[in-house]
Formats: sequence, C-alpha cells, structure tokens
Amino acid sequence: MKVPFFIFEDHCESYIRWREMGLKDLCVIHIDAHLDVADEGLDDAILEKIRCCKSVENLEKFRKNEDVLWGGFHPGNYLYPAMYDGTVSHLIWVIPDHLPGKEKLLLWARQEVMQWVDLSLADYDSLHYEDNRVVGKLKGIDFEICFLKDLRVGSANYVWDIDTDYLIDEDDIPWISPMDLIHHLYHIAPNPLMITTAYSVNGGYLPPEQKYLGDLIEKTIKGQMTDSLRECYQYLMDGDRAILQKYHHGTKWYYNKCKTESFYTPYLNLRLAELCRMKNETELERKYMEEVRRLEPILILPAYDIAMIHFRRKDYDKALSLLKKTADIDETHFLMSHFISAVIYIKKEEYATAALHLETIIELKHFDNWNNSIRAHVLFIAGSTYLKGEKYKKALELMNKSIDINPDNAGVYSQRGRIYLKMEKYENAARDFRKYLRKKPDRLESMEVRLLLAFTYRSLDKKGMEMREVRRILKDDTTGFYSMKARLGRYMR
Repeated sequence: MKVPFFIFEDHCESYIRWREMGLKDLCVIHIDAHLDVADEGLDDAILEKIRCCKSVENLEKFRKNEDVLWGGFHPGNYLYPAMYDGTVSHLIWVIPDHLPGKEKLLLWARQEVMQWVDLSLADYDSLHYEDNRVVGKLKGIDFEICFLKDLRVGSANYVWDIDTDYLIDEDDIPWISPMDLIHHLYHIAPNPLMITTAYSVNGGYLPPEQKYLGDLIEKTIKGQMTDSLRECYQYLMDGDRAILQKYHHGTKWYYNKCKTESFYTPYLNLRLAELCRMKNETELERKYMEEVRRLEPILILPAYDIAMIHFRRKDYDKALSLLKKTADIDETHFLMSHFISAVIYIKKEEYATAALHLETIIELKHFDNWNNSIRAHVLFIAGSTYLKGEKYKKALELMNKSIDINPDNAGVYSQRGRIYLKMEKYENAARDFRKYLRKKPDRLESMEVRLLLAFTYRSLDKKGMEMREVRRILKDDTTGFYSMKARLGRYMR
C-alpha cells in the first residue's frame, strides 16, 4: 500500500494532514531538533475550539487568523493541540546525536522539556532512563526521547514526522544524510500510516542553502534517488566543510563537481555567491544571486527570515538591525518585529528596552479588539519584563490588567505575587501565591511558589504557616532540589 507522503514549509501542517485523514490515537515519531509542544499562549478555551473544528478550513483559521497571533497553533506548538484532542497518544522525540552536548540524557531531557511546557510534578517524576532512552509521561500521554539508533516502536498505529533541521549540526552542515535517515527509519519502523516532512526555512530554523535536504528525503522515499545525486551530495558536503575551514580553493573544486546535476544548481549558485561575498567579488556575487532568484526564488529570504536565522544563532545585533527594517512592511511584520526584538532584549537583560517594544504593541489602536486570551498574554509578558527590570509599579499595573481580562490564568497570580513580594506587600503576595496553588497544585512550578509563600509567611512572622509550606514541599517534591532549599530555609533564589 502506498504511504501518504506530504512535504511542506511549516511543520504545523503535519497536524492538519493528520486531522484531514481522520487519524487518531497515533504514535508520532517526531524526528526534529525541537520538541514543538509549547503550551504558552494556548489556554483551554482555544484548545477546545481547535478540537471542535470539523473541517480543514476551520482548522486553518487557528493557524493564520490575526486574532490568534499568539493563541493559535504554529510550528513550535502544533503537537500540543494534537495531544489535547486525542490525535496523538504517544510521542517519541528522536533527537540529533549532538543535541544533549556533554550532559547525561535524562538530566538534559528534564531541563529541555521544562523549557517547553508547564510541567507537572507527576510528569517530571515519571521521566526516567531506560534502555538508552528517556521514558515517561508528558501532558498525560506516553512520551519518549531517544537517538535514532535507540528508536523502538511498539505500536502499529504510527507516523513519521520529520523536520529537515534534524539533519544539520551546530555549523549548519548535515551530520547524517537524508538517505541514511530514511534507510534507518525503514529498518526500524517500516510501515508508517503517513510521512510528513517540513523544510522549516521560514523562521530561520534551516538555512536556505540546505533546503534541498527535504527534497532528497522525498526522492529517497519515492525511490527516485540516483547514484549521481548521491555522489554530488557528497561533493556538496565536502565543499561546505571546506568553506567552514576557509579552504576556498578546495571549496570551489568540490562545488564544480556538482555541476553535472541540475537539481543542485540553485543551491550551488547560492554557495558560490557566498564565496564571492567573502572575497568581495560583488559583481560575480550579484550574477549568482540573480540565477538563484530565477531558478528557486524561495531561497531568497525576506529580511524577517534572515533576522530569525541570526536570532537563532544568537547573533542578536544583526537580528535587531534587520527586524528594525521589517517593521514597516505590514501589521504582521510590525507585531512580530517588536515582539522578537523584545525577546532579544530580554535575553540581553536590557529589560527597559524590551518593555518599550512590548508597550508599542499594547498601544496599538485596535489592541483592545484582539482576542481576550492574547491581550492578557501580551500584558502578562510585558508585566513580567517590568518585574525583571525592577519597575514594580508598572509591572503591577500590567499584571492587574491581564488578570482583569483573563482571571483564569494561574501564572499571572504567581508573577503578581512576586511583584508584591518585591514591594514588601506580604499579605497581598501570600494571597496571590495561594490563588496560584489552588489553580495549579500539581505543577512543578508549585514547588517554587511554595518556597516563596514560606518566605512570605516568615516575613509576616507566621511561623506555623511557614512550616506548613515547608512540610508540603518535603512531602511533594520529586526533584530533591526544592526540599533541600526548604530544609536549609533558603526560600529565595
């Protein structure tokens, strides 16, 4: 039976294809450099609306609608609504070999998952090391993290879900070929119900010169690979490594060997243009880029996507310069330019500047017409930024506005409690910490909040209530970290 195969730019298209085919209770083999289960900005109301969509057309509205700019699904979070609605019941994240660095896999996995989701204590505790894999639960479903060589598939109801950025290393050069990846997958999991593949060039995840890797995946799956394509792929890789080592003469020799295959021509021209740029051969660079534009215009990225490449490489000054140029293109670029600029300044710990970018979004004339969840979320991020910048009065003002719009968001009470704590308004802080704990008693974050609540009670000279929180931490903490701090009485970071 012919396996349905789809290749597209945005990885969230996978979710749409699964829903379109009526697939449920899937084991998703997620071959990607990123987990793509972010839960920030996706509250239960939006998740329920996504779940209830009866058609692809309705589902698409939660992907592109301006009203769900931070509240819909996108390449960084599409697996979360898929888990919520029962499309996915088992997630296996196959990670690149280089991703954990020198850390132990379990330690790295726990820290990484915490970057993506509001992890529960039970899910954190469930993660354990077993047969060279991390195994446990995530958002209530079966969850594994492993390398390709350690992949095991026990279900017959599985799909391959590939992001091309899985193939590249920290230097943006493939560490495994598309052909070898597909060969391994067919050996381990030979009968997928569907295969989805994302290029992920937009947004800066995959450099445009490596986009052809997705096409090689397609050719391998469809049996269209030739010896010539394989040979030229190797020459291209050797050329890329040579350019990394600044061996420019050798680079050109390798690249010239690829000219026998027209498939590689636009990617070859892109590389030759880069060589000319490095050698200040402006006219020749322009000639090569014109050929790229003629043959494969999608490889000529707009400024925003180039900015995102620099952002993901942590080259923040270049990213900021390009983002500034994109802000006037249209409203979407205006919003994302200011939002990503804010994120960069937060990473640079320049909180006042970050807050100014967020305020620019909040002050838009039609901000009040946006979806309530999104308005509340933007105000929450801005308030958190002012808190980091020690502007407590402004932080409190924005947190209050966020709560007025969406009082069900537990995280806002945790943050407002911290603001009150800094302002030494201990009764208010204790009240907000208790509100958070009533709403999210089972979250890993609740351990941190209980430490803060214990400190608040100490500040109020309520020894009995302080010790009650300490006992609760000692009872519930599965990490060992928070209980150690509680025993030592070191409640604050």
